[in-house]
Amino acid sequence: MIKKVIGFSNKLFKEKWMSFFIILLPITFILAFLTVFNLPDSSVAAENTSPVTGKYGLIDFISYLIQGTILAYIPIKLIHDFKNKGHNNELTDYYYGAITYFLRILGVNLGVGLSVLISASPGALIIWAGVGYEVEILGILGAVITIISVGYMSVKLMLSPFILVCENKSISDSIFSSYYLVPNNQVLNIFFTLFIAIFLVVITFGMLSLIVAFGLSPFMSISMEAYIIALTFVTTLLSSLVLIYVNSLMYAIYLNLKSNILNDELTDETS
Repeated sequence: MIKKVIGFSNKLFKEKWMSFFIILLPITFILAFLTVFNLPDSSVAAENTSPVTGKYGLIDFISYLIQGTILAYIPIKLIHDFKNKGHNNELTDYYYGAITYFLRILGVNLGVGLSVLISASPGALIIWAGVGYEVEILGILGAVITIISVGYMSVKLMLSPFILVCENKSISDSIFSSYYLVPNNQVLNIFFTLFIAIFLVVITFGMLSLIVAFGLSPFMSISMEAYIIALTFVTTLLSSLVLIYVNSLMYAIYLNLKSNILNDELTDETS
């Protein structure tokens, strides 16, 4: 599977990365602006600022909401349209679609998150028992069970947004369809396929970020704050390329699994 998935993603990225990037540019520009605006002041003590939050909790919430809804819908729809029609619609069509799908995408993500959280409960209870009774082996066993159950459920439900957008199903149908679409005997294969591919993407993006950091070094002559702002803004914009590629990986898995099911159904009908 890994060869097919990476091959599909590489081909799609080479052909469409620029046009996809341009369509995503308005929302990633807003996200970059919010990120820069929310950077903690240099005068604020480091111990008073969380490494994963900015100055204002509301802006953090808005940023996460954009990432979990609009930036979840548009890349999937872009890839699906190009694969099925050979071209993409107007930019405004995707942002209008993101608005109409806003609550449904949010509902799917919340449903998936809740399902993953529930799957972690047995392991968490064992960890709690191990800590409470001071039995180290129980704590280790609980941690292993939690990791396995969370990983399993995450892989089984990861295609829920793709089914919602591509097949226009309801929130619950999308989640259940994803669960039954991913075969149990393919969970480990899919997990390692994504792990290897995303690991390579992260390394590539890290090298690109280093090049960008070096290219923006003249901003240091103004001030370190100006340099950090410029670096944060540019890397946030470039992160949309990672988003496009990762979504193409998952879409390739979705297509592969759907084609297997269709082939099995055709075989059953003709036999």
